[in-house]
Amino acid sequence: MGANLSSTLVPDTSKVVLSPTDRNADITLAVIWVLVLYGFAIIFSTCALVDRWKGPTDKIRVGGRSGDRVMAHVPDGLE
Repeated sequence: MGANLSSTLVPDTSKVVLSPTDRNADITLAVIWVLVLYGFAIIFSTCALVDRWKGPTDKIRVGGRSGDRVMAHVPDGLE
């Protein structure tokens, strides 16, 4: 046990490549990580934006007409 730790043989790894299946899996994993981090950034920025909208006294300015203003921006097919 541990006999290979004293070996001076340096393996040649210049021709080592990923198989197509492993390459596709690595690319898929990288894309999923990017999408997860993007989702975290969207959630964080949304929370920061809502916190900024509250103002310094943390008052949420919601009135009776706020729902009408939101629905005015929704296209007709989605109502």
